[in-house]
Amino acid sequence: MKRFLVGSALVISLVTGMVFWHLDQTAIPAVRLAPADAQLFIECPNLARTAERWPATAVSHILKEPSVQRFFGYPWKALPKGYQLIWTHLLKLQPSSGFYCTTDLLRREWIIGLRCASNLRGWQADARTLAADFFGGEFSELYPDTVISELPRPKDPLITTVYGIRCGSWLLFSPDPAAAKAAFERRTQVRAGLETCETFQRCQGRVQASPDVVTFAQGQVAEMIERVLPGCDPQAKTRRALIATTSLDGTQVRDQVFTLGACGDRGKPPVSRKALEATSPGTLFYASTHVVPSAWRNLVHAAAERSALAATVDQYFDGLTKAGIDICELDPLLSDLAIVIERDPVTDVFQPVFSVALRDVPRVRACMEKVVQSHFSSCARATAIEQVPVFLLEAGTKDRPITLALGIIDQQLVLAGSPACFAETVRRLRVHQVGLSRSERYRTAVNAVAPATDAFAYLDTKPAFEKVYPTLRPMAILGSAFVPTLTDYVDPSSLPDTSEISHYLTPIVFSRRHLPEGTIDESVGPITAYQAAIVGFGAGLTLGLVQSTPN
Repeated sequence: MKRFLVGSALVISLVTGMVFWHLDQTAIPAVRLAPADAQLFIECPNLARTAERWPATAVSHILKEPSVQRFFGYPWKALPKGYQLIWTHLLKLQPSSGFYCTTDLLRREWIIGLRCASNLRGWQADARTLAADFFGGEFSELYPDTVISELPRPKDPLITTVYGIRCGSWLLFSPDPAAAKAAFERRTQVRAGLETCETFQRCQGRVQASPDVVTFAQGQVAEMIERVLPGCDPQAKTRRALIATTSLDGTQVRDQVFTLGACGDRGKPPVSRKALEATSPGTLFYASTHVVPSAWRNLVHAAAERSALAATVDQYFDGLTKAGIDICELDPLLSDLAIVIERDPVTDVFQPVFSVALRDVPRVRACMEKVVQSHFSSCARATAIEQVPVFLLEAGTKDRPITLALGIIDQQLVLAGSPACFAETVRRLRVHQVGLSRSERYRTAVNAVAPATDAFAYLDTKPAFEKVYPTLRPMAILGSAFVPTLTDYVDPSSLPDTSEISHYLTPIVFSRRHLPEGTIDESVGPITAYQAAIVGFGAGLTLGLVQSTPN
């Protein structure tokens, strides 16, 4: 009987301890610790679940390939020893979730929170090492009775001291002791911090549950969104905010981005599917979006000083103006822009086709003829392809001449990369069949996202990568000769093998649709459209650096 009572007491104590431990783990959400006016909030809500999902992803399989590991092993060895040990010290704390937030993107007012599964005995030693290795500063522990007014506030942009405080199973770090202490004091409140922010609640209700990464932005980010999404109600711009979720879904990665206050294209019908008739089962890339020339002109003009591509497009808009065409008058004449990129089976080169849906063919034809006569009269000639009147525009160089074909067919203004490409496009449009619909890869990809109303894009990454990547490898090797410091971090001669990457690639699909309060973007693929854009932007910056480096 005595053993039974003792055993029962032990079981009850164990269960009670587990219950209190569970409450300690779940009672304080990260959004309560983050301040309500946080301009940027990034959370990994369940690292154990993410670690369980990660091995199945295509990116994980790619990173396990020998040539890929060899390539990334080179820059890893070049990192300072302290940076290499950061992950080791983090694992000692056994983080189960974490977040980062800041109230001012231009200053050092940020908080990092780690919820840990360990007993946190001696956590100060790991925190001291992390502060020294990652920030190059000292660590100072805060206590519940610490008087913040007696501590110096950070003024210098260089971090000299990182303050930390334990909050249940959470560890909170910040260069601002007041921010860390304020987060600690919110722990006992029923609702506090970011979870009381109405804007955050409205955004959170528009995206999927159980993501692996959540990103929320407001405040200064509204100004950045205004530059990207012009033409909206000025009052709506003051309410701009966005929330993005990233989820690992089998071999795929799924993104959702909801932009609160973005006008979208509520007054317009969904993007036309007419240009899909110009595709084939082997089409590499297809994209369609509403076109508003005046808004696009404002966007590229604002970015012309920072982007060579934007400056080039801005020059074309200037050409329209010099030809006597008012950009604003084009808005009611044009509907949707579509881009189709094929791989020519004979020449093995990319063949692009640009198609714009027209609302007023006679007026657009008059504008087209005016532009050709005023700017391209010396290199243009009129002819007919497949009984369609076209202008052939000579471009390129003597060694590599390019002939573009420009014409109108079936309410579509078509610009093709070659006369043969234009002829094939005309034949496809006359058949009125969607070539991509016969591709199983396309059908699988398009069913993974919601139907688009504002924009849609599809990229068959495997054949595109197999074509582009081998041509970039020699450029990277040559670039290392012009940028010697590049070889300190990257070994261009050890770039991963094409087949070890392309083997795991599947199409990337993107859709945008408008909702009553804003727009929502959705993307699925081995990496998502936004992630691919970041990779492409980084590669473009690298190539630009190589090209701008003097010999």
